[in-house]
Amino acid sequence: MYTQRTYLGNFRGDILVKCPRCTDCAHLTERHDARGYLAGHRLICSNCGLSRTWGAMTRWQPAVHPARHPELDLWLATTCGREVLWAYNQEHLEFLTGFIRAKIRPKARIALFGGNTRSLETCLPRWMINRGSRSRVLQGLEILHDKVSRLHN
Repeated sequence: MYTQRTYLGNFRGDILVKCPRCTDCAHLTERHDARGYLAGHRLICSNCGLSRTWGAMTRWQPAVHPARHPELDLWLATTCGREVLWAYNQEHLEFLTGFIRAKIRPKARIALFGGNTRSLETCLPRWMINRGSRSRVLQGLEILHDKVSRLHN
């Protein structure tokens, strides 16, 4: 049984994105101030040398679809039926793969008296966790794993 509680924020430290200059894989990392508070984000592409910084007041949102933010698309994204399957990085991808492969998963709970339903285990989209789409989702995750493995070669 899969009993872990994981949040999307756990994977935001190093997000793999497409470089807006060369379209190769770039890293979007969090920058923190001396007190440990989020001070912004930094984009670094090791292929073309592009480096950009966003301040803490800039609300950066990762784009799965170019219409949402034409400058930064997630590197780990692929179509899965009519949907887009995506992950921030290898750790996020491993979490998704483990969760989808699990035979027994926690059921979504309704937040009563301050209960938390924002963990990934309870708020993944229905198309992703539906038993009938498991093989298609696992195929999509395998495509993303292949993309990650090519980065390390």
